[in-house]
This record gives sequence, C-alpha cells and structure tokens, in this order.
Amino acid sequence: MFYYIEGNVVYAEPSVAVIDVGGVAYKMTVSYNTFASLAGKDRAKLYTYLSVSENGIELYGFGDTDELDVYKMLTSISGVGPKAALAVLLTGMGRDGADGCKHIADAGGWTIAEDKSTCAVFGMPAAAIEVGGACEVLPRGEIPPRVRALAGGGGKQGAAP
Repeated sequence: MFYYIEGNVVYAEPSVAVIDVGGVAYKMTVSYNTFASLAGKDRAKLYTYLSVSENGIELYGFGDTDELDVYKMLTSISGVGPKAALAVLLTGMGRDGADGCKHIADAGGWTIAEDKSTCAVFGMPAAAIEVGGACEVLPRGEIPPRVRALAGGGGKQGAAP
C-alpha cells in the first residue's frame, strides 16, 4: 500500500521509528540496521511493508530496498512470519547472536554474516565470524539472491556446500 514514507524523524529506538509526514505520525517496526541509519537525522525515507493478519495490522520500515527485499523474501517462506523475518535481519552489539550462529553452523545449518563494508553495526557479525559461526560473509546486496539460492529458488551462487 505504501512504498515508502518520508518525513521528520519524531522518535527512534532499536525496534521502533516514528516518522511525521504532514502532521500524520507513522509508527513503524524497524530493524537495528534501520534504527542505526536514523542516528542524528532529522529527516528520513523508510521503505515499507504493511502486514495484515488475524493478529492485527503492523507497518514495518526499512532504510533501503535491499533490506526490504530480504525481508519480503523471508516472509514468503512457509512458516516464517513478519516478526521472525525481521529478527533474521537484526544486527546486534558485541556478541549478541554469535553463539547462536555457531550452534546453527555446527548443527549443519547455513549462516550468513553481513560484510563490514555494508553493515551499520558490525559488532555481532564480527563476533559470529570470530567464533566460526558464519558460513559466509556477504555485502548486504548479495544476501537476498544467496538466501533465494539456499532456499531452492535458484540463483548464480548455487546451494550451500
């Protein structure tokens, strides 16, 4: 319904942003990457996804179309809802999630850490790489096609070894 919302940043915290557009304030659930991209900004443009379900209506905001594309691709997978897909996109500070990535990799799962060159906050991806919890390290724009390939949707890079 909304492709993006652009306006004044009224409020931002690690999971929520409020953007005022002509006197109407839009509250959006955001990833940590998006939150970090809003730091120190008076104005912002967030690309949106509107989730409508029996549990309610929720608006999600993303700092760029790459993050939105990954989110939409993840929510198209059976059993992955809007909140779970957003959790996949979150980055953290320090060691948040590094051990979980290591457990997934050790159990035969496939993990991807975002490369430092495109990551808003590199703490958690760096920790995951350090402990051997990242099977691949990719820039943000290469993550959506790689996840599609891993999910069986084809792509240039093929399936996980």
